[in-house]
Formats: sequence, C-alpha cells, structure tokens
Amino acid sequence: MKKKVLIGVLAILGVGLTCCGYLVYRQKQSYQQYIPKNASTLFRVNVDALLRSIAWNAVLNPGYYFDSDKKKHKKSFDLGDSGLHIPANIFFFTIEPDDATFFSVFSIDDFDELQCYTKNILGISKLQTVDSLVFQGTAFNGKLCLMFTKDRLALCVSASKVEKFNLLRSLIRQEGSMTTVEQSPFYEAIKTQHELVYTDGASIIDADFGRGSLSLSGDIKTALVKGVKRLYPKQFESNSLIKFWLAADITPLLARQRKFFEKHHIPVDTLLRYYGTYMDLEWKKNLTLQQDTIITYDYNDNFERVEQRVVRKERVPEIYLSFQASPHLANYLPKQLFYKFQHESRADRLFFGTGRKYQQSNRDHLSNDFFYLYIDSKGLRNQRNYPLLPPSFKRLEKMEFSAQKLADEHIHLDGKLHFENSSVNGLVQLLRGN
Repeated sequence: MKKKVLIGVLAILGVGLTCCGYLVYRQKQSYQQYIPKNASTLFRVNVDALLRSIAWNAVLNPGYYFDSDKKKHKKSFDLGDSGLHIPANIFFFTIEPDDATFFSVFSIDDFDELQCYTKNILGISKLQTVDSLVFQGTAFNGKLCLMFTKDRLALCVSASKVEKFNLLRSLIRQEGSMTTVEQSPFYEAIKTQHELVYTDGASIIDADFGRGSLSLSGDIKTALVKGVKRLYPKQFESNSLIKFWLAADITPLLARQRKFFEKHHIPVDTLLRYYGTYMDLEWKKNLTLQQDTIITYDYNDNFERVEQRVVRKERVPEIYLSFQASPHLANYLPKQLFYKFQHESRADRLFFGTGRKYQQSNRDHLSNDFFYLYIDSKGLRNQRNYPLLPPSFKRLEKMEFSAQKLADEHIHLDGKLHFENSSVNGLVQLLRGN
C-alpha cells in the first residue's frame, strides 16, 4: 500500500516538474522574438500568467464561467481560434518617431484558420493580394492593419486610422536592424512576473488582473508634468461620482502635444498664457435644476409679431470645475458642453458649474498626491445622464488613480479598477463586456 502511495506521489511530482519545465521553456523561447533595434517602447502581455490566473479563478467560480460560455457572443476575439502561434509572452512595440502606433509579429500555425478568422471575426471580407504569397487588410475603420504570408503575420494598431504596410512587410521579412527581446535594452525592465508590463527604458508601468480588479503601478520619468510635493486638496463630498485634482505645471505637456489639443479644439496658446498650476473637478451624486427661457415669435390676430417666452426646467448632473488661472481664461472656455455652465472668479481662481454652489473648502491635512482621480462608474450609469462609457467598461464599478512626485523628474503612479463581480477575474469581465 505504501509503495503504491509513493509511486502515486512520485508520478504527480513528475507531471508537475514536467509542466513547470515546459512553462519555463516557453518563457525563455518567447524572449527570442525579434524586434527592431530602433523600437522606442515595448509592451509585454504575459499570456501564460493570464491563463493560469483565469484557470484558477474558473475552478473557484465554475457557475460564472459556464454561464459565460453559454451566453457567449457568436463573435469571439479569442486568439486561440485565430490560427496564430501564441507564445508565452506577446510583445507590442512602437518604432521611432511614431509613439502612437503599436506593432507585433506572430508565427502562423494554421493558415486556413487565420483566413477564416480575418473574415468572420475581424470583418475583413476581402483581403488584398499583394503578390501570390502576401496578403493585407484593415479592420476597425483602419485602426488595425495586418499583413501576412503563409508562415508569419505582422500587425499594427492605433487609436486613429493608419496604413503602415511598408513597415509591416519589413517586419515580416525581418529586414533592417533587428534584435531579440532578450538582447534589447528593455529586457531587464520587462522580465518580471507581472501580467502586463510597459516600458520606454526610463519608465515602467506594470499591471495585474485579480479577482474583480485590475491593479497597476508605475515609476515614470517625465519633464512634461511637474507636480507639487504636497498640497491641501479640495474636500469632496464622500458620495460624489467623480473626484479629481491636479496640482502641477503642465505647460510643457501642452506645448509638446499642441497638435493633439488643437485637433480637439482646445486653445493651447490661451492655456499656456493664462492657466496656473491647479485644477479640480467634482461630479456630485445629486441632480440640480437648470432653468432656461426659450424665446419664440408668432403673429397675433392683428398680424403683429409677438414675442413668446417659455420657461423650460431640466434636472442635470451637478458638476463643479475650478482652475487656478487668470480671469481672462473664462472668455475662452465654452459655456455649454453637455450641460449649461455658470461661472465666476475669485482672486486667481475660476469656478464653473451646472449649479451655483461654488463654495470651496480644503482638507485640513496635507496630501502627497499631486494627482488624484476617482470615478464611480456604476453611479454614473445609474444616473443615466452622462457621456457614455465604452461598452467594454459596462462591468466596471469604480476606478481610482493617484500620483506622487519623487525626486527630480520621477513620478510614482498607482491605480485600481474594480469590476462589478468581486470574485471573477477582471480580464474575463472586461472581455465579456455587456
């Protein structure tokens, strides 16, 4: 009997060691992937770590996962069905001078399956044939570009429409100056146990999905935001839906990102001239009553033009925004966004609000956070009168971020996203969406 037990234990240990050895091998092999030597940033997705986390979570919550599978949408972006070879780590990188477009390269395991995936899942109904062995296409209104041969695929993704087919072709063929991830200057920063890691060499941000959450932490080196060491921030109401403050000189950021701000109709030159070093925002839980007088004209029985006034009352979210700035800035800010805003000024502070309760008190203790943001996503959804959040965040309950100034140009960032189900892995809830 003892001998059988011993054999069983040894067998289990053998299987366990074999699995561990295989996972270690997969990790080591993944770092042999090639990236350009002029890559400016690197983003690593630890696929094996994510799968382990989800597998253990599924054991603890079988009912949720069974229900998820039963109600699964016909379209699934699961890369396991894509025909691509999925390594232990997937790497996305940017290439100088474009820091807004991310590239990645994959090996192909099943070419026919990949073609079905591009058509049925990505919605690329007709791929362009560049030559007899190269295919290319775009998806998501041109925000995703891909090019592939029989054995390798390269893609790029951006927040705006991109066409980088020449670069994709060179990545597929590994033309130009290339290096492995292991030999790149990013290797030491990204070889951590975290599920997600982003680095540009000087800064590093890592993130991990947990039960009902996504936690992130980062040490960032930048001269674009110069935060204060300590401050007495605004005293928010405890049940407010959005709480935000920023106590920092952001003029370098405004100047650096001039094109971005001008594209969104933000007057950069005006802000550079009049904006100070502090702002805060509070979106309260309760609604406030706004009253508008609508003037129309009609003709009476004598054919005389008569003015008619109609008072319209509407309940809108109670929002307050304040700046440290010159009063001149008030003339350049819109008075109507989603709602009608009133404003007034006191000394070097401008106040805007959908209501008129501009009174402001500060905490009686110092904070080391020059930046703070809290959003009650569930509360905003329940209020039903706000700019919509992305569909993928419908299961998000709340989020909280803070940043502290360290020495010189270094900033430490902390953040956490909480999903509605505190037991189920955050990534699963995020992917499940609505």
